[in-house]
Amino acid sequence: MHGSRGLRSLLHLLVGLIVIAALLPAAFTASAPPPPLYARPTGHTIPAAFRPLWEQTGGADGLGWPLNEATTTNGVTEQWYAAGRIFQRATGTPELAAIGREAAQFHSLLGTDAFKSRVKTPGPAPTDSAFVTTTGHWVANGFYTLWAKKKALLGDPISEELTEDGATTQYFQYGQLELDPTANDVARVTQLGILGHGPADPSVTAPDGADQIGEAPIHDIQGVTPHQGHWVLVNLAQQHLWAYDGMNIVQDLDVSTGTDAHPTPVGSYWVQQRFLSQEMIGPGYDLPNVPYVQYFGNDQLSWGEGYSLHGTYWHHNWGHQMSHGCVNLPTDFAGWLWDWANVGTPVEIIAG
Repeated sequence: MHGSRGLRSLLHLLVGLIVIAALLPAAFTASAPPPPLYARPTGHTIPAAFRPLWEQTGGADGLGWPLNEATTTNGVTEQWYAAGRIFQRATGTPELAAIGREAAQFHSLLGTDAFKSRVKTPGPAPTDSAFVTTTGHWVANGFYTLWAKKKALLGDPISEELTEDGATTQYFQYGQLELDPTANDVARVTQLGILGHGPADPSVTAPDGADQIGEAPIHDIQGVTPHQGHWVLVNLAQQHLWAYDGMNIVQDLDVSTGTDAHPTPVGSYWVQQRFLSQEMIGPGYDLPNVPYVQYFGNDQLSWGEGYSLHGTYWHHNWGHQMSHGCVNLPTDFAGWLWDWANVGTPVEIIAG
């Protein structure tokens, strides 16, 4: 009898060891880190360490595609995305950068009334709204639904709603929301990564062993690599402008660019500064109240050099060179472009 019980115990032990041995490979496989992820639309690689956070915050529909390769400076590795930035200190884990707070600080908004904490009044919160006690701010109205969906991406609110350049916005720890005036004021995530970094760096080759995602861009719009989202193309030889959303033409029309004596510079730029109306003074001209002025530039050419897209009331000679270097637009179209574009919108100017 005792021998039989011992045999049964030994058999149970052997079965248990076999089950554990069978589970071990699966356990090791499950814990293995993912490989790097190469994003075909921009031609940049999300590091293996950053990939889980990028996916957890929505991936391409959250932070968006990477704008550069990850770089390390003073022990901190970081990478820019369309709507934000991931960083990792040498001894830490990947984190979202507080780019919403950075943007608010850049615009000198942190001390304004919209950023002062509130005290919630007693009683339940209104429908489709929330009061975040950790920061003392409400999320409500048109922003609540999108924030609730993308809270992992945006974090907690650090301001109330406010108006900037005629648009309703709200700042969060890791991002910003705005109402899109070109789409019936639908809430959208502001592309703070593009505003902070600029357009995507030139693409690189996918590294060996990396997973790949997304479709490669088509490099065939008059020799210009298409951008994601809204961007502008100006052909100097044709005196024509196209407003693109990715690969799709949204609007196009004849314009007037710089004369041979005062040429519009060829190059890849983005909108860097905007003024709803501005006086323009230069050699041979003094033009008050020029409407819808959007200055463009890049790392080599500052917007302060004075090249812009703007409305024009002093001539209607479209399709002919007329300006001192700016891109003259019909005023009604300039107003539409003002609502459709923003700081950070790419502007490609080609010779033709």
